[in-house]
Amino acid sequence: MLNCCFGLGFFFIITPNTPPDSGYRELLMQYDEDPLMYIAEPYCENKTIQRATPYNGAFRYTSSKPETMTEQDIAIYCTHDWSEEKEAIRQAALKLMGAN
Repeated sequence: MLNCCFGLGFFFIITPNTPPDSGYRELLMQYDEDPLMYIAEPYCENKTIQRATPYNGAFRYTSSKPETMTEQDIAIYCTHDWSEEKEAIRQAALKLMGAN
């Protein structure tokens, strides 16, 4: 359900947002640091991405327009098939709502 990477002193988790929201949640956790959460909105058709960070109880975009994706962004959001993860999250959301 999650795409993750880790290194010495940190780990980074990516998961699709719960329906009906689009995009993905990114969570970066480092030792002795507060966790950082982002919302990522990838646009694979033109290889751009826009991220939002928490601000006063809501998420706010970090730039006024989408930025060019890195090769890592392309591999994560455009190459990887997220359909299994999205379906698992959809099923979990339905179960929580008592619809399944």
